[in-house]
Amino acid sequence: MLPTTIDEAPIGYGELLEDLKTRIRASQIKATLAASRELINFYRHIGRAYSEIEFTVDLTD
Repeated sequence: MLPTTIDEAPIGYGELLEDLKTRIRASQIKATLAASRELINFYRHIGRAYSEIEFTVDLTD
């Protein structure tokens, strides 16, 4: 039968859960930072591409 309270859980179970929560949160932060970094690089690419077109084509007409 499964434990119904943390008091009935095996020794070390609470520490294991806390460790897993910490590792999950760290992984989430790393993933968010990586996604943000990729978006910034993508926006830079868009800006450079636009600048190249702007200098070669007169967009004011």
